[in-house]
Amino acid sequence: MKSLLSPLRWPLIACCLWASIAHSATLKSVSVITKPRTASAAACIMALELSPAHGAVGLVVVGAAAIHSIWMGMKVGQARRKYDVTYPALYAPAGHKNEIEFNCIQRAHQNSLENLPTFYALLLTAGARFPISAAVAGAVVLLGRIAYFNGYSSGDPKNRQRGGFLHLGSLALLGMVARWSVELLAPALKV
Repeated sequence: MKSLLSPLRWPLIACCLWASIAHSATLKSVSVITKPRTASAAACIMALELSPAHGAVGLVVVGAAAIHSIWMGMKVGQARRKYDVTYPALYAPAGHKNEIEFNCIQRAHQNSLENLPTFYALLLTAGARFPISAAVAGAVVLLGRIAYFNGYSSGDPKNRQRGGFLHLGSLALLGMVARWSVELLAPALKV
């Protein structure tokens, strides 16, 4: 029975965590209790203590949405008008007189959006346990994304490397999530 629930436990815990955050900002502690209802499901009771420091994580989420959805989106819209690339074309067609310039701007935005779900998952997971460190690492990622976008948008794809430092923030977030995962698993593994 336990082996059947093991693969379900962590996705269930994650769902409960995000549901708890969405429904109450005044929950008091992190505790997870799973008990099987059936062979294929588990019940979850969870509480999360939020401190003022968690507000920093929220600000990084707001910043990420503003940078990716508003600022970068506006830059692509401006480039569409400037270079006369109409919708629904995602990229300038081959042979377009400004193909490279427009496609660099569009690709910078597209790449940033492709990486956004992973960034949010790491930021919110790390931020639940290490709010200030996660917010700082998240801010590094966002500053790197701005440098990446501006470099790529120059029309020379090599200039995107100016934002390479964003990976330091991503690795820090990944490390925080890994550390917390080990902390959570250690009692079960008796480490």
